[in-house]
Amino acid sequence: MQKTLWIVIVAVIIIIAAFVLSSHNHSAVVPSETATTTATTQTGLGNASVGATGASQVITYTDSGFSPSSITVTEGATVTWVNQSSGKMWVASGNHPSHTLYDGTSASDHCANNAPDSATVFDECTATLNGGSFSFTFGKSGSWTYHNHVHASDQGTVVVTGS
Repeated sequence: MQKTLWIVIVAVIIIIAAFVLSSHNHSAVVPSETATTTATTQTGLGNASVGATGASQVITYTDSGFSPSSITVTEGATVTWVNQSSGKMWVASGNHPSHTLYDGTSASDHCANNAPDSATVFDECTATLNGGSFSFTFGKSGSWTYHNHVHASDQGTVVVTGS
């Protein structure tokens, strides 16, 4: 009886481990590997007062997702996402895979050259590796969802209030 119980316990642990590993192994189409290595690292980023116009906020991306996953800033605030995960990060406006929520243009329209075609496009347009970052200045009020295009189940929200 005890041997059977141990076999069941080991089987359950293996099933749980397989589920956890498969849930973090979603893949998405990523531009060429060359594009993924063009990450820029921001230095001196602090958490300034979020209520002030033009203030900045830092969100980290780890293997567990975005932290914090929801923030509130005022118009004109810059948010910087820093990749501290073991994988790639591609910050993009909701909804996956079109990325049209913030500015109304699709990823295929505004990421033609693996880079946003203007400062008003809330889309990294390429994946960054560990240590890389992406910054975006929010110019209009609203509740803006975003995700990691490489792992679309990792999501967050930036609520932008009027200045």
